[in-house]
Amino acid sequence: MILFRTILIYAVLMLFLRLLGKRQLGEMELSEFVVAALIANLAAHPLEEADQPLLPPLLALGVLSLLELLTAWLSLKSIRLRSFLYGRPSLIIDHGKLNQEEMRKNRFTADELMQAIRTQGLLDINEVLYAILETNGVLNVIPIAEAQPATEGGLPRHPHQRGQSAGRKPAPPRL
Repeated sequence: MILFRTILIYAVLMLFLRLLGKRQLGEMELSEFVVAALIANLAAHPLEEADQPLLPPLLALGVLSLLELLTAWLSLKSIRLRSFLYGRPSLIIDHGKLNQEEMRKNRFTADELMQAIRTQGLLDINEVLYAILETNGVLNVIPIAEAQPATEGGLPRHPHQRGQSAGRKPAPPRL
């Protein structure tokens, strides 16, 4: 009996998780993480308590999965709902200027900011053009042109050829 329950729970879990998508744990939104934790908890109970009926936990798994799919579909259709559920990216550094209000609003400390900047290979805030705190908690750092590594496309084709004018400021990223 326990073998049958285990195989059935495993099959149902694989089906529901496959329907929910391929996001990795670090890329999950908060609601997706909560649903994954609830699904894991619901799946554990019928395995631990073999004398309990199997239908209620399986039904709950299905309802949670359907609610998550509905929420994901609705958030694709509505920018307002997506912003409400998942938040919006925050511009922490804009043209080298630190946005203290956004840091405070996101409870993002200067130490966390410097750690994220160092993981991008930069050592100083002055080397950062933009730093964007994404809705999944990842800080994307865009360095100033002088701090970016040289690429083949950015190098002159002839030794006497010059690049584009350096005085032009790039437009801020759209959030």
